[in-house]
Amino acid sequence: MITLYLRQAWAMMRHNRLFSSMYILGTAVTIAIVMIFFIIIYIKLGPIYPEYNRDRLLYLDLIHFEINDGNSSGYTGASRHLYEKLNSVEGCDAVATSRAGENLTIEGLKNGTLLFASHSFWQIFDFEFIGGKAFTKQDEENNTAAPVIVISDKMAQQLFATVDAVGKEVKIQNTPHKVIGVVKGVSGSTPSVYADCWIPVNSSLNVERSYTRENILGSYKLFFLVSQGKDFETVKSNISNQFSRFAQEQPKGNKYEPYINTHIKYMLGNEYGAEDFGFMLLLFMTLLFIPALNLSGMIASRMNSRMEEIGVRKAFGATNRTLVSQVLFENLLFTAIGALFGLLLAYIFALLTQEWIVTLLDSVNMNANYPTEVTMEMLINPTVVVVTILLILLLNLVSALIPTIYSLRHSITVSLNHKK
Repeated sequence: MITLYLRQAWAMMRHNRLFSSMYILGTAVTIAIVMIFFIIIYIKLGPIYPEYNRDRLLYLDLIHFEINDGNSSGYTGASRHLYEKLNSVEGCDAVATSRAGENLTIEGLKNGTLLFASHSFWQIFDFEFIGGKAFTKQDEENNTAAPVIVISDKMAQQLFATVDAVGKEVKIQNTPHKVIGVVKGVSGSTPSVYADCWIPVNSSLNVERSYTRENILGSYKLFFLVSQGKDFETVKSNISNQFSRFAQEQPKGNKYEPYINTHIKYMLGNEYGAEDFGFMLLLFMTLLFIPALNLSGMIASRMNSRMEEIGVRKAFGATNRTLVSQVLFENLLFTAIGALFGLLLAYIFALLTQEWIVTLLDSVNMNANYPTEVTMEMLINPTVVVVTILLILLLNLVSALIPTIYSLRHSITVSLNHKK
């Protein structure tokens, strides 16, 4: 029976090419729009390399300060001293810090990006090591005497024409650094970890930069990996309490307010919240009903032209269930073809507009000049693809079901005499 329905649907598609083409095109465009939206959401919030723990991350990268002299106020990052005070927070599996290495010359590399990171950085972010290993706490402590570095596979290829670079030397500001690890390169869509190379935070090249005389402000970003099952608000409270105790050690009259954000707030900005994002999602889903209504109108028009056929089939004993099944199978065939074209269209659009997709709705990447790259992991995610197709299938089925049931309510006599 299913084979018969599909053959009938294929015959109808060939016979009514204009209707079929418009229906498939409408489905394809709808799927492309939904897919692009979900790709953007996934890049921003989903577990992508090497930020697979986004759902457990808290960030402290912004502190509002007011200094006692009345002339100094604003927003800046954290200091390394603050990291040392907060590196053991209850409810966190790990605490790490990093800051961008600015204006440093990497010999043999043009416009290379360097990140100073603590040893715990590698516990929070799941990098894929092609060779070697991450630097440890001991490597960090001995870094002044024996500088070490972890580099990306792209940097290894540029410097040594091979990814087998462990044991080789990289000169930064004429200071030799021994390569102890080579990792799979990361995309600019993960700005918290993006770099061509990573060296210990206590490197002699890492000049402490503080905007005031205090030990609490600087240019560092802090990461907190919340333990499984721990309440985020409780952990944020623990961080705030430790921060307040350290702030009280500063000169009286100074005020400091840390911004401790979940990943969604970190990516979208402090002015946005989960409620705002939920509203945007609801608005988007509402807009999807516009093409669904259009498809429903097309099917209603098509069913109206098939009233005589329906009357004849009813006269020969066809049940409403049989007729509904046939229409739904026709719809399923059109949706399947439209889905394939829609996915292809979405992927082509995503690849051609990588920079726009990565920076859209983003408070982080907009201020960074990192090269944008949409990887296959971001594009071809089974969950995103399945959810998109199921959503469109549901909309299309509803669009087909309503006018079909309405048309079948007519009697055989009314159906046969529809055009008379």
